[in-house]
Amino acid sequence: SALRTIQVLFSKKYLPDAVANRSENLIEQLVACLKKGSESEGKLAAVVASLFCVQLGES
Repeated sequence: SALRTIQVLFSKKYLPDAVANRSENLIEQLVACLKKGSESEGKLAAVVASLFCVQLGES
């Protein structure tokens, strides 16, 4: 799934510029997964959200 791909990407590469440029879209999608997704999708979205915060850093 797309979430799994993002998880792997965020785990292997540091992409602060790409993440910052798409942060609003990523946040909207993660929130939607947390609200409406299955339990497993919600857990994966929570992991991706944590990695997303690391990618953003202090900016």
